[in-house]
Amino acid sequence: MKADKSANGRTKVTNSSATGSATTTNATSIGYWAAQEQYSMHDLLKFVVQAEKGGFNSTMTSDHFHPWWHDNGYGNFTWAWIPAAAERTKKMKFVTGVTAPIYRYHPAIVAQAFASLDVLYPGRIGLGLGTGSHERSSSWLRLAKVL
Repeated sequence: MKADKSANGRTKVTNSSATGSATTTNATSIGYWAAQEQYSMHDLLKFVVQAEKGGFNSTMTSDHFHPWWHDNGYGNFTWAWIPAAAERTKKMKFVTGVTAPIYRYHPAIVAQAFASLDVLYPGRIGLGLGTGSHERSSSWLRLAKVL
């Protein structure tokens, strides 16, 4: 049995038999979700440590500017939480789900932030990119225009 990283970053496992035939499968990774809008940063740090102890090897974490609801919601800054979580875990990989360049952050700032995180935690930091959620992330802007 041999495991290699394929071009798309997935682990490819090849099992060769004595007859020379080979069977190849792509390994799947099941990760933990750290909901920044639902829990405090301190609780999420405890949860991610337990997730790693329980066998999870990756964590996707939301990158919202504004909580999803107006009572008992959290507006954690994911970019500050990721290095704190990486310090508390040994091999856990982290990826944002999702960061919105252009709409919410300047692309150069995103590049600098995540390149810096990759220097500190090589191979453990990923960047999920998307358009963001206009309705949720900009509700504070609509309120500011009213005031």
